[in-house]
Amino acid sequence: MSPSTESSSNSDAGAGDGEQRLPKYRLDALPAELLKLIVVLVKEQDERLAQPLFQRHAPPLSDGIRALSRVSKILRAAVIPYLRQIVTPNQLAHPLFQYGRVPPPMLQALKLLDCRRFDRENAVPATANLERLPSLDSLRINCYTWDLALGKTRFTSPESEYDDDGEPIPPPPAPKPLDRLQAQMAQEALELAKARFSAVHIEQIDTPTHLKRHFKTFIDVGALRGLSLSPWTQFYDPSKAPHLAPLQECLHLVTLRLSGDGKSGISEPVQPDFLIRLPSVEELSIDSRSPRIARVIERMAPNVRTLRLTCDTWDKIPAEFAPADLPHLANLHIHATDYHVHALSLFAKCPYTSATWTDPRCLMVFGPDTNLAEILPLEIFSPTLRCLRVEASHSGTIASSFESYRALCTTRGIAFEYDVGTRAVDFLVNSGDEELSSQASAVREVLRWAQDRVDWLEQLGDKGGLHKMARRVQDLKTWQVLDRA
Repeated sequence: MSPSTESSSNSDAGAGDGEQRLPKYRLDALPAELLKLIVVLVKEQDERLAQPLFQRHAPPLSDGIRALSRVSKILRAAVIPYLRQIVTPNQLAHPLFQYGRVPPPMLQALKLLDCRRFDRENAVPATANLERLPSLDSLRINCYTWDLALGKTRFTSPESEYDDDGEPIPPPPAPKPLDRLQAQMAQEALELAKARFSAVHIEQIDTPTHLKRHFKTFIDVGALRGLSLSPWTQFYDPSKAPHLAPLQECLHLVTLRLSGDGKSGISEPVQPDFLIRLPSVEELSIDSRSPRIARVIERMAPNVRTLRLTCDTWDKIPAEFAPADLPHLANLHIHATDYHVHALSLFAKCPYTSATWTDPRCLMVFGPDTNLAEILPLEIFSPTLRCLRVEASHSGTIASSFESYRALCTTRGIAFEYDVGTRAVDFLVNSGDEELSSQASAVREVLRWAQDRVDWLEQLGDKGGLHKMARRVQDLKTWQVLDRA
């Protein structure tokens, strides 16, 4: 066999091997079970990148599911159940829904009915189509727009807006309410469907006296597992709290989210005995304005296991203030700036094993000289703590500040994790005061990742991915051309 023939034979064999190996690098050639797992992981990543730590850079990053849907028909079919899970009245009133032309997998995926924009045009068609949504289990309602559609409240004109010339923009006309028959049909449809709603989100509660009617329309006490109410702090007024009494009949309510202070500006009461008691609640998310939130939680959710507390405008906790008594607390999440992180000490007597501190506005900047032990002294945590997580931004190398704190946690048997979010990207361009070697190291790390990414995309034969990388490095290419000129 001649060298040229041998070379040709080996080349063909290599090509054949390449063709045989190629499917294992193609998503749409994977087994259905594995492909579904990958889609779920991408969906979870999208949700994570939508959190506050990542919001600044989220638009180009948190769209993985939508990107997968554009690759091929096979991948689009795989992601359809995760592509859209929320439906609005306007969409239900669309001819595609009216004539049953929506693909069954997409109908199967729709779980949340978002009725915050509910009006004369979409009310009846939307509520008439609820039986076509087999997986529907959640409802989001805006009390103001709902009452407005039913003619139960007056239209409030929005604040005046102005154009570029400073001229006032005419406010939108007041929407026409539903007629009596439309209102009756819409209410009856939702009352018939409420047994399907295991989660209900009620927003813009401007008239607490209407809550009893809203609960009757939207909530089935036997089906409800999760509830969100906003604004919440108005119910710290003893004259308004009784309107929540129907919730005490929800014996299976497990998850409760209480947020927003509206226009009340009311802080937690000193004696919260007038508040409702919900012993079934195991997961509570609540906004707070003072350490007295401990008394509110003890009263409302004495058996809470997971607590997500957002702290704002807190003062120092008085020395004589009794710590929280929550005997079943296992997971504690505190959303607070470093000025209010001392709120963790309020729960030092609780038996939680997992704690997370998130700076919700990413105001805390961690640099190489940051002493995390001064910000988060281990003495403010429960002795039962076994896992601590910090989510915040940083502007420099974190090895010296975070790794030393990890070693300190290890001496207490605590596993320490941190997540600096995509705000770490800012370090590449906003680190003029840092050491030159630190910035150079960060740039090299990005370039190494880019090289690995290009190699992988080439191996996959992903022209679209390579084209996207080429667009990202266009500025570098321009710099290269000018430098060689």
